Amino acid sequence: MQPFLASALLVISVLDIQYLKENKYYVIIALTIVFIVALVFNNATIYFSVIVLFHIFIFYYILILFIKKNVDEKAVNFFYIVLMLYELTNILKISNLAFEITNADEYHTLTSIFQVAIGLYFSLFRENSTRNFIKLQ
Repeated sequence: MQPFLASALLVISVLDIQYLKENKYYVIIALTIVFIVALVFNNATIYFSVIVLFHIFIFYYILILFIKKNVDEKAVNFFYIVLMLYELTNILKISNLAFEITNADEYHTLTSIFQVAIGLYFSLFRENSTRNFIKLQ
């Protein structure tokens, strides 16, 4: 239940505060329905599928933000690229658990090493660091 709750809180954290204030009832209703479905069915595949959907939404939101920032600032922010890679590894790792695609032990070890490297990047660089930007014409 902890990964499910953490993923739901991550979805809420990426949403705009103004959007949450304007649509708080819709957000509460949607999250309640998702929690009830996950608890009632109590199936690992459904549980992991909902977590994958949460992370796909987060990936989509970061992608839209990345595109908007590129157009507005005429520069590529490497921070968003790394963040999207991190979300993509989460999506693939959880999909592997949900759908039992491959042998999970080796894949889990490799992606965990990659995620530790990404964590080191996030601990060294901030979003607005000048070293993250690659200027476009």
